[in-house]
Amino acid sequence: MKRIYVFLIVALGAALGGAGCDMLGIGFTPISEIAASPARFDGQEVKVSGVVASVTKIPFVEMKAYVISEDGAELTVTTLGTLPAIDEKVSVQGKVESAAIVGGRSIGLRLIEARRF
Repeated sequence: MKRIYVFLIVALGAALGGAGCDMLGIGFTPISEIAASPARFDGQEVKVSGVVASVTKIPFVEMKAYVISEDGAELTVTTLGTLPAIDEKVSVQGKVESAAIVGGRSIGLRLIEARRF
């Protein structure tokens, strides 16, 4: 019976610890790193966090995007979901994409939102 309690405590701790990683900022990539090395992150799944600096919605093509800022670096995030409010702190998981990378510089660098929390 004692083993069952130990197992339950360990399982509960692991579940809470895993869920808490997103809230604690563990595993987040600084936006400045993505902006400095876009080729390194192109096609990669990342988690970023920042404050919403601006939002854009183009109605006829269903394009929605917002820019998040962190320590002076900015990243455009495209979404199919609702747009966050300006000055809202958000954490986002998604795939980094560039329209083109020329001479190490990205053209059209963006994060395609998979999940916002």
